[in-house]
This record gives sequence, structure tokens and C-alpha cells, in this order.
Amino acid sequence: MPFFALALGLCQIQNPTTLHSRVVSAAIFKPGIAMLVREVEVPSGSGLYALDDLPDAIDGTFWYSSPDDAQISDVDTTIRLQEDSKTYDAKTIAEMIYANVGKHLSIKVYQGSQLETISGTLSNLDDRSGDMTIRLDGGNIRSLPVSQIVELNPAGLSTSYTRKGNVPTLRVQFKVDAPKAGHVRFTTLEPGAAWNASYIVDLGSESMARVEGKAQVGLGGLKFDRTDVKLMAGLPTLPGNVRFDLASGYGSLDTYLHGGQSNFAAYRPGVADPYDLFASWIQQMQLALDRYTVGM
Repeated sequence: MPFFALALGLCQIQNPTTLHSRVVSAAIFKPGIAMLVREVEVPSGSGLYALDDLPDAIDGTFWYSSPDDAQISDVDTTIRLQEDSKTYDAKTIAEMIYANVGKHLSIKVYQGSQLETISGTLSNLDDRSGDMTIRLDGGNIRSLPVSQIVELNPAGLSTSYTRKGNVPTLRVQFKVDAPKAGHVRFTTLEPGAAWNASYIVDLGSESMARVEGKAQVGLGGLKFDRTDVKLMAGLPTLPGNVRFDLASGYGSLDTYLHGGQSNFAAYRPGVADPYDLFASWIQQMQLALDRYTVGM
């Protein structure tokens, strides 16, 4: 399963059909781990599909199968970068400065213990350092950090600004050849559910005792809809069929730790680690779309 999203610039010839997935089975273990089975319905024939929900797999590994003899192939985990933008109200001096690059400003900064008024056109703002360049009304150019501004005259200035950025989304897509309409299932180990038990033992007589038990189930973000829920003790028994890694593209984390991924080295895109790349894209998205604040 080559990680095409990294190797081929996120290109796909055919757009997959997104299928609604539902958690049909949940085996919840006491330490806060649940083995979940998500199911989608597929029509008869051949098609390229994608899950509408990304499993929050603990080590990135999932298993797939079909109870209806559908043939599953070309399972890929891909990253898509889509440009997004958000508009914010400029509520702070830093945000007002960002919203009005190219406009005339009147600001006050401390010069020693006295306030100095500076008037001019904001010609440039460095997003990273927070340094701004102003062409003064007298023609000179002055540079100063936004954090030094203590007062700003908002008359005639924009009170909102827009930030743009590439938002990454990770999804699972796959091909199915189904002789009839049926189902495809994906199994994962995920956090987000736990249970705890308490017991009362009534020693009513020498010959008998009565034990009453109570179980409390907690869900931390998982949503169940007509789901068969089991409360389990011990450790999960994992499926033995094919498994893939959401991040690295081939095999599971356990396989990697035991040196079993050498056969797939040719499919890996150079030496880049998709975990690191995806994390950097997330960081870039946050920098691009979060409320812009300078000097914090």
C-alpha cells in the first residue's frame, strides 16, 4: 500500500465515493481500549470508495474484511490538502495591525517614559517576528515590533481580516469487487471508551452467598448507533487477516518493531516519515487559520 499522497503529490485519477460508516460492534476493555468494527454498505459491481470517518487507531493499524465475499483491494491512506479560509473580527491591536497592511495608521508607543505618536503607512508586516515597517508621513521609514504599540486610532481601519491556509485531511480509500450488494468491515483498537465494575457480596448464611455486580460504561467521544456493545476483561484477540497502517502505508506498528517491513521498503517514499510530515502540515494549518496574535 504505497503512501501515494506523499509520493505522487496527492494526485488521484478517480474520485472515490464516500460511504457512511457505522460502528456495529464494540468490545470495551477495562484499561480504556475498545476494539471497534465499522461497517459500510457497498453495491454490487466494482467501485472506488472512501470512509466518511477516520478511525482513531491507537497505533495506526486497522484490519478489513467482508462477510459477503466482496473482494477488497488497493487500500490506501491518503492526505488531501485543500485551501480553506476564515474571517475573524480584529479585536486586539495586533489583529488590527494585521488587518490593515497598506493603510495609514496613527499609533502611540513609549519613548522612555513618554508616549510618542507615530503616523504613516504600514508598508510591511512580518508574520513570524511581528516586526512592522512604516513609511512615515515625513518620508522616512521606521521599523518597530507590534508589541511596542500601546494605542491605535481605529478611525478608517478595517475591523476584520481573513486567514488562508491548506488544510490537510487524512482518509482511507479502497476498491471493492462485490458479486452482490454487501458490507465491508474495518476493525481498529481505539481509545475513547472504558468500563468499571463494583460488586457486593452478601454472606447470608454458611451455605450460600449472593453476589451483586454493577458495571459503569464511559464514552469519551465515541458514538454508538445500534451498536452491539460487550464489556471485556483481559486482552483483545486481534483478527488475523490483512492489516494496514494509517500513517506509514504498509504493515502495522508491531510488524515494524519486529523488522517485518523490509519487504515493503521499495514502496516507501524516500526517507520521509509520514508521521512527521502529517504533523508539520497540521502545524502549518494551525498557523494559517488560528487567530493571528503577535508577540505571544
